[in-house]
Amino acid sequence: MKDILQNELLALKERYELEKKFWNENEDESARWDSDSDRELIGVAKFIKLVAYKSDYLELLGIATKIELDVQQDLDQKIEDMNLDWVYEDPYPHADMARLSCIAWFYEENRYVVDMSKYKKIVDDNEIILKNAGLYDRLVRYVDEKKVLDKIYNEVKHSLMHSSNEGSPDVIQADELFSVELQEIYRKADLHLQKQLEKAKQYA
Repeated sequence: MKDILQNELLALKERYELEKKFWNENEDESARWDSDSDRELIGVAKFIKLVAYKSDYLELLGIATKIELDVQQDLDQKIEDMNLDWVYEDPYPHADMARLSCIAWFYEENRYVVDMSKYKKIVDDNEIILKNAGLYDRLVRYVDEKKVLDKIYNEVKHSLMHSSNEGSPDVIQADELFSVELQEIYRKADLHLQKQLEKAKQYA
């Protein structure tokens, strides 16, 4: 049982570290803020720590404790970075309306469309060298239009929720924010794919 718990915990920690690496490489702060993987890993580590303590699995107890403390430190830093006082006492009374409006615009009315075909073609055309370098699957996810739309949704939602404007969210403002975020996505994608292709060619 000890080995099963330890292997599961270490596998979760490895997935968490890969997720962190992806956020950092892609400067994806919104995904970092919205992810609950840190809290989930802390919960699992606490549970396994309790089991290890009761079963006198001292090595596993040490591993679980270290993981809990390390990830808690990450979570504390994330909260500090986000300045999340508003989570506990939201000073923006129109925040819920902004969130609901964004859900409607993005996912019910399908007002916004992301076209990543240019970048998908680059990834597909270079599939072999990207696979040889272990970069292909990650880049397929990177250019996934749903994931990109979700990222822009989070950015627009965050801006509108914390706008100083009173009353209902302005769809024209949302349109402008979407356009700005989309162009930023394209700018970063141009640079990121170029960098990843250069890295992949080293393995060719």
